[in-house]
Amino acid sequence: MDALQESAAPEEALALFEAGELFKNLKWPRADQAETPLLLSVIDLHNAGRIDLLTLPARPEFGALEGRQIFVVQDFLNRAIPRLTGTVRAMMTFVEALVAKASKDMMAGVANGGFISWCQAQPSRAQEVVAMARSGDGQASRFAYLALQALADPADARDFVAAFDDERRDGALLALGAIPHPTEDARQTTMTALRKVIDGAPGDTTRARVIEACIRIHGATAAAPPTPAVALISDALTGGGDITLHAAAGQLFDLAIGQSALMSADLVASLLDALKRVNSDNGGTIDLLDVALSSLIEAGFADEAVAFVTTLLPLAHGRIPLSRLEGFRDALWKRPAADFNGTVAAWWLSGDHYLSEGLEVGFRQARPPQVLDMDLGPLGLTDGQTESLCRKAIGYGFLQPITASSVLVSALRTAGPALSKIVEDLLYDPLLTSYGGDLVDYLKSIPVTDPAYAAVRRALRRKTKYLKGLSDAGTIKELHPPESHRQAERIRWQDEMRIAAENARKQSPLLSIIPRSVLLYGRQSLTMVQDPGGGAPRPVETMLHTHGVSMEMPRLQLLDPVGLDQMLLALRSEPVQS
Repeated sequence: MDALQESAAPEEALALFEAGELFKNLKWPRADQAETPLLLSVIDLHNAGRIDLLTLPARPEFGALEGRQIFVVQDFLNRAIPRLTGTVRAMMTFVEALVAKASKDMMAGVANGGFISWCQAQPSRAQEVVAMARSGDGQASRFAYLALQALADPADARDFVAAFDDERRDGALLALGAIPHPTEDARQTTMTALRKVIDGAPGDTTRARVIEACIRIHGATAAAPPTPAVALISDALTGGGDITLHAAAGQLFDLAIGQSALMSADLVASLLDALKRVNSDNGGTIDLLDVALSSLIEAGFADEAVAFVTTLLPLAHGRIPLSRLEGFRDALWKRPAADFNGTVAAWWLSGDHYLSEGLEVGFRQARPPQVLDMDLGPLGLTDGQTESLCRKAIGYGFLQPITASSVLVSALRTAGPALSKIVEDLLYDPLLTSYGGDLVDYLKSIPVTDPAYAAVRRALRRKTKYLKGLSDAGTIKELHPPESHRQAERIRWQDEMRIAAENARKQSPLLSIIPRSVLLYGRQSLTMVQDPGGGAPRPVETMLHTHGVSMEMPRLQLLDPVGLDQMLLALRSEPVQS
């Protein structure tokens, strides 16, 4: 096929088409070969009537296409479509088959662009589609929005909007958003038509199309949308359902990723206010909203994005956890320290479990452990609120002791004597009575010039005394389980880790395509590799090295697991002090 693309004699292309082999091994063209000799030959053969490319969907080789090859062929045909001859009906059927073959892939609609170009080559084709759609032809009604785009006259699309209330109107609204509106008069006339649609209380799909059209016709103005446009979008959002909200998330993303001048505070507020009603079952909308929120942070609307999530998570009652908004969470963690710490404090002091739980998961994934050097002065917290902040940090961050203790250290820097005693006690118990190692190293690293130094050192001395008391008690046999119980626990732990490892392997996108082998002995593996030039396979040795992770278990988890759970539950659920 590569050689054929270089010479591409028409007779060779004809023979391959008749044999059903023309598209079987087609390759992507190089970037500088948009018009390959093979493409030109196929176009000439079709236009000369020697082959009928538009009947390809009915041929067996088209049905046999699968995987990547579908899109290779689709790309080839899409480049050919604008230059092919044929009836409007045949071309619509051909394009529908190409779109259906690509199914739900994001590139499925590529052939529609080819159809628009085909209509633009001869405007009479677009006019014929429009006339057929006006007469009620079902297939033409589905293609009317493409034909209207090809004609590029807003008046034609507005006529459809006014004349129909079915899919033809929705298609015309879609076309209006794609047709240039270079003058203010054109935009105002279209806005009047859109207002009439919304005042008629349309359905969900129509509302979505109105929102898209309203935003897109103002997209080339490089200015904030006028107040009537924002009011129209707000009215369209008010009665909208899942389709409308999906469109709102998509438009918000488009505006944010392009940092469009249309992103006024009023428009962003209107879109975000409606998206508080997003259906947690609509994964596609949630994913789109996630990337929109992260893009908003980068576009200078971080406060609006954070305020939205602060409202959304409690409203969703756990159906939309922060971990589901992964892009937003990553962008939040990258904010300047003062802004990020302010959000952390606000979420913990809100007393909302879903917000605090989201922070807990985020801190759990941080490597190395995150240190929160909070400047609590600008927050204007009372002593009661500061104590509650420390208690929530322990309740939700107990398994991340460095993160939790860093909040307490921050509080000690500005605390008065009474509050300092309370925070010091919390630092000692439960944190230092449960953890040593990294936590102690972190606390010892606090310099003598730090205002929290004295209180931290007192807590460390109390820990030393506590550990000495434990060792002075000696071995208490009654607290040591018998060997049979220990063995049973080891077996249970091994089984639990094996199941976790198996589940991790199932979720890995790499391990699903990479062969896996189990070594019964030794510290190296031997793999036979075939070089690209051929020849006998050669052995490649791979030396194995150790790999592991460690986690310090809190001492209370061993001494009093039930008491620990009760304490953490109390810290999480207790009301925030005033």
